[in-house]
Amino acid sequence: MIATLAISLIGSQTFLMIFGPTSKSLPDIFGRWKLKFLDITLTADKIGIVACSVTMLIVAVAWMRSSRRGLEIRAMMMNPHAASIVGIGIRRTGLYVMALTGAMTGLASVLLSQTYYIAPFSGLTPLIKAYLSRCAAGLALCRGQ
Repeated sequence: MIATLAISLIGSQTFLMIFGPTSKSLPDIFGRWKLKFLDITLTADKIGIVACSVTMLIVAVAWMRSSRRGLEIRAMMMNPHAASIVGIGIRRTGLYVMALTGAMTGLASVLLSQTYYIAPFSGLTPLIKAYLSRCAAGLALCRGQ
């Protein structure tokens, strides 16, 4: 966790040294058009983010329901011990899960890069929240000691 925080801070400070401290928007991936519906204005970046996210979700769910790897992942999530007994490699399947979640995280960061700006401590708050939630989850696992 500390190494991730350090990498985030180094990256943020490097970007600030290269591009300067002013907020600059990143290039528009989906264009600059707008769609008005009643009193709601939907911009291209918001519509594109929702469309890409829904598409990725549909593809992931379809893959999980129709492929053998998806069946292995679902079996491992339900009961890892029983999955290993029937011949499913827990470590290999865990790597598939890590790759899938990493790809989804990368897609989310690319899509959200249009709406968030780089600030001096941009990664600090999410990392602290993630660390505190992980500590709370870890404390919940401790049985009355």
